[in-house]
Amino acid sequence: MERVIVSDDEVRKFFLGISSEGLKRQLDGLEHGLSKYSENPSIVPRRLLQRTSDGSTLHMYMPVVDTEYSGIKMLGYNENGGSGIIGCINVTDGRSGQLVGCVEAKELTGVRTALASCIVLRHQLDKLRTDGVEITMFGSGLQAFWHIFIVGKLLRGDNNKRDLKVNIIYRQHPLQLDVLAKEIDGTVFKQVLLSDQNAVDQALLSSDIIFCCTASLNPLISLKQLQIERIGSNPVKHTYISLIGSYNSTMHECDQDLIKEFQHRDVKILVDSKEHTLIEAGELNLAKVQPNQVLEIGAFPGTGNVFCPISPHTTITLCKIVGLGIMDICVSKNMLKMLSDRAAM
Repeated sequence: MERVIVSDDEVRKFFLGISSEGLKRQLDGLEHGLSKYSENPSIVPRRLLQRTSDGSTLHMYMPVVDTEYSGIKMLGYNENGGSGIIGCINVTDGRSGQLVGCVEAKELTGVRTALASCIVLRHQLDKLRTDGVEITMFGSGLQAFWHIFIVGKLLRGDNNKRDLKVNIIYRQHPLQLDVLAKEIDGTVFKQVLLSDQNAVDQALLSSDIIFCCTASLNPLISLKQLQIERIGSNPVKHTYISLIGSYNSTMHECDQDLIKEFQHRDVKILVDSKEHTLIEAGELNLAKVQPNQVLEIGAFPGTGNVFCPISPHTTITLCKIVGLGIMDICVSKNMLKMLSDRAAM
């Protein structure tokens, strides 16, 4: 590549055009990066949060220091700026410190979180229904978009033509579907207001996969909702749940009963980081989940069961992600390499 700055628009274009092989390469790379973190958490030093001297803008710096993955993610947020959280990821050579590339962070953050949510899921595809898969998404923002896109591409791999249905549960604004409808052809989309409790309950009951990309002070998913008897000729037998919307100890995406069910049955809850998740995730913090009750994605499959029986015929896998800088560095570095390879052809 002649230049090393990749804009949000270029990130979006790259991943919308990614092949099945390219997606596999990204998932493999991120899984490898998270395994390096699990082996040696010190490669991700403590993040820095600090406001500017006038108090107007919050800055966050997320460093990664390793010979293979090195760099820093930098974000800024001015609540009066109208741009949301913006920033960039600087990827450097771990041995020399030389800049490899700079990637704008908004689109990339959504992509890397969606990829992280799908790492363990891709090892559980044989647990899903083979004739059709139903997905429920809480949220209608950028994170929701990329989760639906990535899981759609994963389930619609080169040799897999599963029928897909996606329920999108939104608070105020429905998700724009034109790009998703084009890229995941033949998918049935249904948009549901979060306030429509009956529709939400029905969506959860029939879902093979649930993603929660909605920040909430009150639980959006309960054990009781998931335990209702599932009927029909081909009911759901296993549900994979990934929670990524809550980001501090006061927020909760699922209720305490669901967390306690995992604790009671000695089933591991999947996390990206034991250190960060047990502090920052409200659901786990309130339940006083201990380090031996979670399993890092980077240590998967590791030791311990991740299938929690919640009824005689249904199991749940639960994953909680708060986000690590190494995710951004891994995905950015792999994208820069793939772009460089493409340019050299």
